[in-house]
Amino acid sequence: MAGRAALGLASQAGATVYSLLMFLLRKSDLLIVAYFMPLGYVGAFKIAFLLAEAPSQFVQAFLITKTPAMLETDAHDFSAEKLRLAKYSFLLGCGLFVGLAALISVAAPLLKLGNEARSIFLCIAPYFLLRTYTIHHEMVLSLKTSMGSLGRWALLEVALRLASYVAVAAMFPGKPHYVFFIACATDLALYETRMRLHFGFFPLLRLLARRQAS
Repeated sequence: MAGRAALGLASQAGATVYSLLMFLLRKSDLLIVAYFMPLGYVGAFKIAFLLAEAPSQFVQAFLITKTPAMLETDAHDFSAEKLRLAKYSFLLGCGLFVGLAALISVAAPLLKLGNEARSIFLCIAPYFLLRTYTIHHEMVLSLKTSMGSLGRWALLEVALRLASYVAVAAMFPGKPHYVFFIACATDLALYETRMRLHFGFFPLLRLLARRQAS
């Protein structure tokens, strides 16, 4: 006999819709680059993108097994104890990121597109490190927020990304991966704003305040 579902129907629906929208947004980078750029650049970009994205994907898969614990987190119980999972998952992601950075650095001279892939990897690294940092809180938001609200935030993120592509295409037509510099700033702003609206605090500001106090 099947056991009781870890997530309620509303939480399952919200998490599923948000995950699908985010999947489409994340993969749009590869699709847009593949459509507009030469095959040589596409190959280098794909190598860099897959390596840079891997740690956040691994952390997300790990956190999916912890959804019952995340469901217990609310605006009145976002304590250091609750943030321990976020801290450990981020450190795990950083460790994986360092290993992959070492791998691409060693392998670059051996690959035809290695040096270009390495330079792209370094450019997009800040964005994917941010993804690794925010993924825990984003999953909490997806579990705690209504489906309509998740859809509106996801559409806003898509609109910002498209505007970023237009700006980068106009200023740096041969460097579409520069869009990740803008994406890093806009994603951080959206993340901080959503956390403030739903949980009553800005995570980055609270982290800095705690470090100053200690």
